[in-house]
Amino acid sequence: MDDLVKKSVRKKTDLFIKSISSTTVCNIASSYNDQRPCRIFSEPTKGSYNICYPVAFMTTGGIQKWVVRIPLEPRVGFVDEKLENEVAVMRSVLVGLCCIVIEEADVLVPRFIQKETTIPIPRLHGYATKKESQTGFAFMLTDYVEGSTLFDVGLSSFDERQRRNFYNRLADIYIQLRLHEFPGVGCLSPSSDGSGWTFDGHRRPLSIDMIEQEIEGLEPGLLVKPNDSYTSTIDYVYSLRCLAFNQFERGRNSVASKYDAEIALYNLHQFFALAMSWVNPEYNHGPFAMLHGDFRPQNILVDRDGNIISIIDWEWSQTVPVQLLIPPTWLTGCELVGLTQYFQMKKYLPELNKLREAVKVRESSFPAPKGPALSEIWSKIEVDRSFFIAGALLSLTSIDTIYKKDQDYRYHGKDLHGRAQRFISASRDRQDLVSKKVAHRARYLEELSLCGMTEEAEFSPRPNLSPTGVMNPYLK
Repeated sequence: MDDLVKKSVRKKTDLFIKSISSTTVCNIASSYNDQRPCRIFSEPTKGSYNICYPVAFMTTGGIQKWVVRIPLEPRVGFVDEKLENEVAVMRSVLVGLCCIVIEEADVLVPRFIQKETTIPIPRLHGYATKKESQTGFAFMLTDYVEGSTLFDVGLSSFDERQRRNFYNRLADIYIQLRLHEFPGVGCLSPSSDGSGWTFDGHRRPLSIDMIEQEIEGLEPGLLVKPNDSYTSTIDYVYSLRCLAFNQFERGRNSVASKYDAEIALYNLHQFFALAMSWVNPEYNHGPFAMLHGDFRPQNILVDRDGNIISIIDWEWSQTVPVQLLIPPTWLTGCELVGLTQYFQMKKYLPELNKLREAVKVRESSFPAPKGPALSEIWSKIEVDRSFFIAGALLSLTSIDTIYKKDQDYRYHGKDLHGRAQRFISASRDRQDLVSKKVAHRARYLEELSLCGMTEEAEFSPRPNLSPTGVMNPYLK
């Protein structure tokens, strides 16, 4: 997101927050708890996409604490879609599920069998979309969970016992998400009766990349329409390709110079050629499993023993091909791009192996999936580089850097810029696109100057990573 859009969004977000009164927040909470009076007991927490108000009720059994969570409308392009997906996912994770296919009137129909899971999530008390809400904004009410985030505690502070507990709990969560099997790629939605959830194959996979493009005015909904879902991995990867090129072609600040434009365009073409061949034909039409979508230390609450007590912020969850179920990159404090560095990966692999061992051991405690087990999917991901391909597909703004740092030299050797120049010069359309991007950049800098602004930070193709690839976290 460029600095001009950021400035506008910040201003609108501040005004949106100021419009929310404490009385309105308490009235919302009370209306879902038999009109019991409540109070806001600490300062609200503002994240990237939501603001959370902690409220307390006095009951005969003691103090009952909830959270009123309100999406920041100027920061979220598809507010109701985002909220309904999260509600449906929380309901599905709470009870668990697996997919079977039965025959009805000579037609194969997917059906879901519910069963308990051990994935800890806050209890959902109620919600309202913006369209339904009498307050004029969307909201969700959940239990207030006592505990510290893994980001605040720091995985590096855990001793061997705590780390073992943590990896065992983490393994259980990933295994059970793998067991959530679906007939395609998409998002869940609340059921028509208002109490459950459904996957009807008519809701697109909503992601942070799509939200960012929508806020920037790049209209990703023209490429991935609300009812779009996918029953093949190839089709889904192609949709991601469309979104990645949309960001490059229409973003005002997607490149820094002609040199940068040539490299970035070459990298995009080469990466997706590689990604298409990376898709395993055996898994092209499934299985598809549940992905959290933003599984970071900021969204994991832990206790002193390293046990995971809650997973929060399920808003970007979607069903994805099993090849995209990769382990967390943050086990040693790095984002994906950082792991392209040899010494960072060398540091990461021992921790990855501990988690993989926990997964392998603990899989025997759960039913076997229809397709490959998680331990099989994870067994050689660092050898065949699928770890980086899948990770880049899940974070489209990292594709340029991931391909440049991990894959281009591996396949083609030195002289990246020479290859890029030859690639661009071979097509008049590509030459015109590079010229267009250079013009975009010039106009953008001129607009910044007219507004009395300078760029907030040195240009980077991956704005939420530091140059070293070390995590640059933000509150969620």
